[in-house]
Amino acid sequence: HERHERRIWFVVALTAVMMVAEIVGAVSESEDLALVRASFGRMRESLEGHLRDEDRLYESALAGARPPHRYVLQGFLDAHKVFHSRLAEIDADLAQISHAEAARELTDFVAIFEAHEAAEERMLAQLEAEARLAAVSS
Repeated sequence: HERHERRIWFVVALTAVMMVAEIVGAVSESEDLALVRASFGRMRESLEGHLRDEDRLYESALAGARPPHRYVLQGFLDAHKVFHSRLAEIDADLAQISHAEAARELTDFVAIFEAHEAAEERMLAQLEAEARLAAVSS
């Protein structure tokens, strides 16, 4: 059951990363910043939904987590707040920056977001391994 849930979250995370990468591709292929802004708006809405879903998952797990995991989960929740702020900043910036600046901002965001998602995946893998070990030990 936990492994199935982990796979679902991995697919959700992968989808989010792919959406972010898609918007970067749209910036690279289109000089029409209005089109880029519209694409970004759709991606932002979906990505923020993904972050809210993860927040609910992490907040419910926070109280029962061991201290080292609790700190990591809290770090992920804090990072999500930064991502929400950064998405709002990028959205505002897209109205007034050049095509090259938009591509740079989105590329930077993708790199940070992908690293964050990879860290979440590593943590989930570790939790799964610990749960398997605890099941074998008991």
